[in-house]
Amino acid sequence: MVLVSAPTIGFSFFILKNGVYMLLSCLVFALGLGLLLYRNETEKVLDKQNKL
Repeated sequence: MVLVSAPTIGFSFFILKNGVYMLLSCLVFALGLGLLLYRNETEKVLDKQNKL
């Protein structure tokens, strides 16, 4: 999601000059970053539980 939405943000800002499309792209980008962070945190928690 992050790899797809990053170029989409630039394309919508510089080429299309469409604010609504850029806002949607930014939301997808932020959601992708949040999911990556959540995945990394859950893996750390699971690793700690397995070591105990």
